[in-house]
Formats: sequence, structure tokens, C-alpha cells
Amino acid sequence: MALDTFLNNFISSTITVLQISDSSLDSVSDDDPLVRQLAKIAYSQIVGYCNRYFEKKVSVEEYHNVISNSRIRLRNTPVSSVATVMVNDTLLVLGTDYLVLGDSLKFLNLPRQLGDGYLGDFAYAGGVSYRDKVYPLSNVSIKGQDVLVQYTGGYSYAEENNDLFSALLLQTIALYNRRSTLGMSAVSGVNGTRGSSQISGASDSGDLLESVQGILTGLINFSDVDDA
Repeated sequence: MALDTFLNNFISSTITVLQISDSSLDSVSDDDPLVRQLAKIAYSQIVGYCNRYFEKKVSVEEYHNVISNSRIRLRNTPVSSVATVMVNDTLLVLGTDYLVLGDSLKFLNLPRQLGDGYLGDFAYAGGVSYRDKVYPLSNVSIKGQDVLVQYTGGYSYAEENNDLFSALLLQTIALYNRRSTLGMSAVSGVNGTRGSSQISGASDSGDLLESVQGILTGLINFSDVDDA
């Protein structure tokens, strides 16, 4: 879904809080271009800080070092549906290779690898089985698999999550109140992903209020994940 759609109701609520009026209508406006731009910047900053998106969308992500019986929490929650899960170009089977548990995936039958081979019940090194305990497993460097996941997750509107709504509201108002010192006549580079927005050419991606950072504590994603 479009970021504008995700922010529509939030924009109206923010304008009401700021008490921005339309002089031609002598009433509170439903939209304001400046507030919309600032809300996108605030959202971009929050996305970069939390290492996750929030608007409902189809995501394709790669998770690293995944092993059997491990569990990962997908980044863009809440998860609506999981389309495909793959490892080494092989499609995993729901119920056999993995389970969907709320916003998480639990992996059941992924192989574990050594740096130069495969570690299973009958893995060998120099012709000697690991079962013979010549090479204790505790001394073996085991790595997991890179797993590619395509799924749909996120919120349809910003106000579906109270913490996100509060954080967006505080950050947008802070930017609005600073507009004269930020050169808001030249807002540019607005981008709703990964904190890449700019204000008058100066990156503002990390300039989150401390109170906003506190609100976002429970929304930060710490997964070892890349966009694919």
C-alpha cells in the first residue's frame, strides 16, 4: 500500500492537534502539504531507528544463520500471511520444514553446515565419523542457512498501533515547530524508507526526540535480516 494511504488518517489527526486552519474555509483543514511532508520524514526516521517498516506491504527478506529448531520473528509485523520460504533455491514445505507461529517462523528440518561440508548424522572429516567423538561437536564451527521469506505484514493505518501513532505524532510536531530553523521552504529528498529523508539537504535521519526513542523501544527489530 502507498505510504500516503498509511498516513492519511494520521495527517488529519496531527493537523487537529496543531490547530492548522484553512482561512478560505474558516475551519480546520483535513490536509496540509507541509504536515504531510514532515510526517513522511518522521516516519522515515522511525523506520531507520527501528530497522523495520510499518505500513502493510509485501516484503521479501533474507534471514541469516538459520538452523533447525530455531525461530525467527519476521520484521514487518503483524504478519498477515506467508507466501513462500526458500533455502538454496529450494521451496520449503509448511508443516514439514517450518511452522508459522503468529509473527514468527519456526524451522524444523534445515541442514546445518560446516565451513566445507555438511553436518548430519553421518558427517565425516578425514574419514572419521563425528559419532566417534574424535572431533567433538563443541569444537566444530557450525553455520546455518540463508533463508528467503516472502510475506505480507504491517498496519493498514498508522493509528492501528498506539505506540507508533504517539511516536509519529511527537516527532512530526517537533519537526513542525522547528520548521523555521530547518529551512522548511526547501523541504527535499523525502523518502519513506530506511531513514533517508533530508531537510534542506542536511540529513535528519537520526534526530529523534528522546521521548520518541523511549516510546519506540518495544518496536525495534533486532533480526539479522536483509531486504531481498
